[in-house]
Amino acid sequence: METFVLLGERFETPPAEILAPLLGETLGLVPYEALRAAASARGILAEGLEKEQAERIAGGLGAAGFPCRVVPGRVAPPAGPVRAAREVRLLEEGLRFRPGFTGPWISLPWEGLLLLSAGVILEMEGGGFRSTGKKGGGSVGLGGAARLVVDPVGGALSILKKTRKKGGLERRPGVPFPHPLADLYFQGAGEGTGWIRVRAREVSFPGLREEGEKGNFYRDFLAFLEEADRRSRGASLTAPARSLLGEGPEGIPLEGEAFFGEEEAFRRYNRWALACVLSGRP
Repeated sequence: METFVLLGERFETPPAEILAPLLGETLGLVPYEALRAAASARGILAEGLEKEQAERIAGGLGAAGFPCRVVPGRVAPPAGPVRAAREVRLLEEGLRFRPGFTGPWISLPWEGLLLLSAGVILEMEGGGFRSTGKKGGGSVGLGGAARLVVDPVGGALSILKKTRKKGGLERRPGVPFPHPLADLYFQGAGEGTGWIRVRAREVSFPGLREEGEKGNFYRDFLAFLEEADRRSRGASLTAPARSLLGEGPEGIPLEGEAFFGEEEAFRRYNRWALACVLSGRP
């Protein structure tokens, strides 16, 4: 039996006090289940619904000022898995990428590109342990924090105890760092179907700079977005990606439309945006 999806007109979460009762009454959920489902509803508000159920919830949300559409479930593609690209080449006939630093290249035609979204998320970098005394020593493998004492009996715990006697250890907190990234979605058959992740700081983009031009990973990343959009067949950039291009390479934004804060929010947005494309929404 065909199931249906509630697709929000905007990428937002309706207030739980509005959505939770609609979900509970329509789907027979207990209050706790309804609240949990409402809290995670953003963009794609509910899935796996019968048409009557979907229309009833959509009517209640529309009356409360949160318009959404009832669309077939097939327009909401799965969220993953995502293949990470380590090197990308932009060719006239299509995109080539390599999932690892060695191994075969994968080629995808531009005709299959349905979504090219970009944004900024925060990730923790650094952290580990550091010595609190003058004789803390330094093992790069432990963050420069521990003196390694060979002890075949006590193992790692014994090593840390012995290090602590010479000055002690304290945990060094990680630092949030902004990472620009892009998700591409190719529709096709077999190997060519699905999500591809491009992380600006990790990916090489051969051919995007003039010979002798000084490198700038963020400028290269924005050039990649522009080139991929130019070569694709039809509109492909989402609003956050256009927002990044509009701001330019002067600085990575920490607020605004293209800033998602965390990967989960970015993935949710991309899935919602792709569902909008597949459902025919302009």
